[in-house]
Amino acid sequence: MRAGHNRSGRPGTTEALGFSSTGQRVTRAVSSAGTPWTPVSLLLPVAVAVASDLALLLATSLSFSQGLDVTVAGRNAASVRALALELGLPSVSFSLDNEAALDEAVGRAAVVVHCAGPFAQTYSAVVESCLRKGAHYVDINGEIEVIEAISKYAQEAEEKGLMLLPAAGFDVVPSDTLAHLVAERFKSCYPAHFPSKLEIFFHYNDQGKLFPRSSSPLLTSSLSLSLSLGALISRGTKNVMKGGKRGVYYERQDGKVVEIPAKPTPLKERKRCDYGRGLGLTVKQANMADVSSAYFSTGIPNIKCFMSDIAR
Repeated sequence: MRAGHNRSGRPGTTEALGFSSTGQRVTRAVSSAGTPWTPVSLLLPVAVAVASDLALLLATSLSFSQGLDVTVAGRNAASVRALALELGLPSVSFSLDNEAALDEAVGRAAVVVHCAGPFAQTYSAVVESCLRKGAHYVDINGEIEVIEAISKYAQEAEEKGLMLLPAAGFDVVPSDTLAHLVAERFKSCYPAHFPSKLEIFFHYNDQGKLFPRSSSPLLTSSLSLSLSLGALISRGTKNVMKGGKRGVYYERQDGKVVEIPAKPTPLKERKRCDYGRGLGLTVKQANMADVSSAYFSTGIPNIKCFMSDIAR
């Protein structure tokens, strides 16, 4: 799970991996008595047509190996029931517009793992239900606006001893974890030079290989990370990318996410990134979720993301 900042929980509260009221990350889950926290029931809302195979595999594994009470949820009763039957799990169906039905389902769970996008349309109902009914919240979204919006609920969640953990899917966790580790390493080696700028470079190759690489120039305040990732973009992620706002780039400036007009840059004037193993490519700015998530995981106030121009 995603790395983040440690903090000291107040007596009688729950400390977990997610947002604190200050917007920082915390990295362990303990009960008010200080013992490891183990949820006993888990609600898994999914969009059946684009259900995450990994999420379902995890749910089934947790159900049988860890003894957790996993329930598959969704909007289409027949589809959800058929999927749950295939997995050997119980199911429940409801519309997110039906607050009473949603609250009833959420109220039976210790944790809701939300996998039903597009998250911009579904997150608020589920998060608010979790806050009303006292359930921890996890999702797999990769949308800047959604992560930022969920962070606004941090204080209420902390006051209730609840965890809100957006962007816990594969499209964010590897880069976010690397950003956190590199930033912490840099700060420990050069405590007088807290990094103020972070640039993350992505390359999706067609070989299913991951080549993480990082650089932290000595005695500067800038960090650069580059990752070469296998072509693992889901259908849902592609749909979100297609439906995103056109003509703008998102970046973080002085702690705030801002929109920058997208201007075409001639190929010869574009940045280049060394992805390792002789893979040097031109890149262009990209609206990756790390513009939001990496801030909460590192505390670095200025963040940009880039994507290679070609996949190979």
